[in-house]
Amino acid sequence: MKLSEAIFNLTDLPDEAVLFAERIDGQFSPESSVVILSLNDEELALPVAEVAASRAPGTDYFLEAFLVRDMVAEWQDTRTADSIGTTLLVDRIIHYAEHDG
Repeated sequence: MKLSEAIFNLTDLPDEAVLFAERIDGQFSPESSVVILSLNDEELALPVAEVAASRAPGTDYFLEAFLVRDMVAEWQDTRTADSIGTTLLVDRIIHYAEHDG
């Protein structure tokens, strides 16, 4: 699944699910492959890079599902005809993951 698809398909996942995504040319992209994992307590205590290496090789931590779901819900609640489109929302979530997450 691509990251852009995963962002809008998280409704049935538990809050503690974590998205791991591949980097394309060093950055996350809407086209990045994504792996979504539910981590157990033992894995939650490990560095995320270690979890990614063992359970989602070739990916890096992106964000927790609840954060992405909250951003999408906020966008859906406030969007109007003049609001940002889905492509720009995906870009904003990626920017958040790269710089603030």
